[in-house]
Amino acid sequence: YADAFHNVAYTYQTLFQNERDENKKSEYLNLAKQYYLEAIKYNPNLWQSHQNLGILYFSEGNLEQGYAEYGAALSVNASPGLVSNYLNINMQLKNYDEAEKSALYLLKLDPTNSNVQNTLNQIKELKSKQTPTKTN
Repeated sequence: YADAFHNVAYTYQTLFQNERDENKKSEYLNLAKQYYLEAIKYNPNLWQSHQNLGILYFSEGNLEQGYAEYGAALSVNASPGLVSNYLNINMQLKNYDEAEKSALYLLKLDPTNSNVQNTLNQIKELKSKQTPTKTN
C-alpha cells in the first residue's frame, strides 16, 4: 500500500506545484501531505515520501517539520543528493554544525568537489563569526 499512497501523493504534489488557483493549490498541498503520511504509516522506511513531505512542509513555511522529514529520509538513505539537499537546508536555517557534518561527509565521498569545499570554507567563516571572542 505504501507505494500506491506515495504515487497518489506525488501526483497531488505535482498538481500543487503547477496550479495557479490558490484554493486548488491549497487543496492539492493538503492531499499530498495526507497521502505521504499514509505511505509513511505503511512503510516508515520509504525515504522518498519523507523527502517529498519535507519539501511540501518547507514550501508552506513549516521549517521544523520539513527539517524533521528530511532527517527521517537521511536516516534511511544517506545518498549524496539527499545529503547535499540537507546541507543546503542547514545553511538556510543557519545550523552550521549540521551543515559542516554534511559537507565533511560529501567531501569524504568526493574530495575533489570544489563546490562542497567552498561551502565548507563558508561554514567555517560563518561559525567563526558566531563564536564570541574573549577580551583580556
